[in-house]
Amino acid sequence: MDEATRLRHILDDPRRLFGDDDLPPTTNLPRWLAPLPEWLENFGLNIAWLVVVINLVG
Repeated sequence: MDEATRLRHILDDPRRLFGDDDLPPTTNLPRWLAPLPEWLENFGLNIAWLVVVINLVG
């Protein structure tokens, strides 16, 4: 499937943006490409509102 067709499928159903069907298993990823630890990811998501507020004020 070429990139244009894949993008068209994603845009037809926005829920596919949040699916993990095309993601490789995290156990097979190299260390430098592995996802963040869950606690760090949650911390970043919890302070995202603060970053938005600072950007709007500044």
